[in-house]
Amino acid sequence: MVVEALGSIMILQNVNRANIRAQQSIFIQQNVISGTVTSGENKMIVTQLIGLLQQIRHSLERMIVAIQQLMIMSKIREQDIYPLTKRLLESKFQTMMEAMKQYKTMCEQKREQIGEQWFDIGSQLDSCLLADRPNHFHCLEGMANLLRELNTFIGQYDREENDVIELSYALNSVIHGSGDVIVTGKGCYNCNIYAGGTLTVHGVLRGGEAYAQKGMKIKEVGSSLGIKTVLAVPKGETIYIEHVWEGTVVQFGKKTYTFYEEKKHVEMKWDDERQEIVFG
Repeated sequence: MVVEALGSIMILQNVNRANIRAQQSIFIQQNVISGTVTSGENKMIVTQLIGLLQQIRHSLERMIVAIQQLMIMSKIREQDIYPLTKRLLESKFQTMMEAMKQYKTMCEQKREQIGEQWFDIGSQLDSCLLADRPNHFHCLEGMANLLRELNTFIGQYDREENDVIELSYALNSVIHGSGDVIVTGKGCYNCNIYAGGTLTVHGVLRGGEAYAQKGMKIKEVGSSLGIKTVLAVPKGETIYIEHVWEGTVVQFGKKTYTFYEEKKHVEMKWDDERQEIVFG
């Protein structure tokens, strides 16, 4: 069975081998068995692009601070900012280059579904970060202006109301939402989960893969048998797990960490300075 809605969907009991699609929120009070649940599909592209721009913004803020410090300490002049930017991108800010490439690729792939404003902000970032020769962006004022443009652009989408997927339990299912995904019951087993917002699991996440754009909070991950479970978030986000079993793989950007023993009350995030995953 296929159920579609331009608004929200509420299901009072179970979803069995069905495809549930809504442009807004989905609430399933019981279980999802071998089903596909998708909310805010049209918004998911925007959520992914904004996530990449947020990574770029964070790195650009740090780069401006680094340039200011080097100008004070090493007496670097404004005309030296362009080669300095190139060196920083090749050394300390490689993750920003990765995010830029992903952003450009996704814009091209989704050209028919997004507006020209996404290409305009990408062009400005290109001129600053990927230029072959110096231009008006390669001074502190130019970079500060670009950062303000980026903040304004991201801000207009941050204010949009997020959709939610909420369910009790899922088995062998696909759950994709542009906003938060909340699992209130026993948990998820062998599922593929994408959350454009946060992922919250009050029970167990066992087997399968889960990605959350704005971090995760999970009661239990994996099993005593070492069933592989993969969790992934962007580098600026946090993963908190109350109880994690061996065999669990955590991924921040492209960097991974595998648990080889059982642990409790684990909080993990990416450290930009050390370029590694750290425990809180």
